[in-house]
Amino acid sequence: IIVLEDFNFDVVKTKSYIQLVADLQATDVRTLLVLPAANNNVYLSSRNLKKAKVITADQLNTYDVLNAGKLLLTTGAVKLLEEALAK
Repeated sequence: IIVLEDFNFDVVKTKSYIQLVADLQATDVRTLLVLPAANNNVYLSSRNLKKAKVITADQLNTYDVLNAGKLLLTTGAVKLLEEALAK
């Protein structure tokens, strides 16, 4: 599990997402990136990659977590998950 600061891509570029994953040393494993809200630039940048999946915190499920080699959470998503699990 890796927690990242909230971020945004200015333009849709798969290269930007590949660089993010490479910086986290997760290029050879399936990654699941959990965002607090929908972000089209990040989603569209990752959709062509077989080992990458981007979802929002309200879409998080057990299958996706277990299927991922690395779980990438943004700080905003962590806060939303904490609130949801505290109920």
